[in-house]
Amino acid sequence: MSLPPKFEQDGHALFGGEGAIVGEVGKLGLFVRLKHPDLDLPCHEIRIPVAYNEAMPVALTESELTRLMDEAQEAGIRLEVHEGLPIWELCPSPLHTMEAERIAQSVEPSARPGGCGCHRFQDMAVRFPDGSIRRPDIGVFCERPAATQEATRTLPQAVVEIVSPGSEVKDLELSPPFYLRHGVLDVVVFDPRTGEATWFWQGGQAMGQSPWRIELRCGCAVTV
Repeated sequence: MSLPPKFEQDGHALFGGEGAIVGEVGKLGLFVRLKHPDLDLPCHEIRIPVAYNEAMPVALTESELTRLMDEAQEAGIRLEVHEGLPIWELCPSPLHTMEAERIAQSVEPSARPGGCGCHRFQDMAVRFPDGSIRRPDIGVFCERPAATQEATRTLPQAVVEIVSPGSEVKDLELSPPFYLRHGVLDVVVFDPRTGEATWFWQGGQAMGQSPWRIELRCGCAVTV
């Protein structure tokens, strides 16, 4: 069995770097099994789809994908699906979690309010129009998403991603153009190890040092 070319080229970066990746064919299509020395569960218990998207001949249902994401979470893995490819990383460290909470608590209406509700949620699964399911560290919503068991289809107006070791490519190169392409107005990427933040918007970007208050285009403000 051969893996898709994009998987062979990009799989190492997209799948978290250190785990061994083994391809296999399951009843729902092409899967990978993850091996990692820090995982408590045997590798055969962690089976993640490589090529999920809504155009697949054998596509995962919403409930099947939700179940896989829940199983990955229980195994200490955070799973997202980006344009048909899964992205996995180990669950956040205490530093990452504390910084996410601090930044989320700072979200408030800006000095130039635009009528946005400034609802902020951490690690909420969001389904984008192309079928991707992303879980931004902090999503800022103008309208409160419905409380469901599946990924919300309400898109955030702003996203904050916090860099962890090994996630630099995903957070700085992969995520900002993806979010902006789907209509997110602002993407802020913060590295707690250096205190540096990069703010992306359609057609531009800026860098700053923490503490940095950013007036978001949706009418909210956030301090990183």
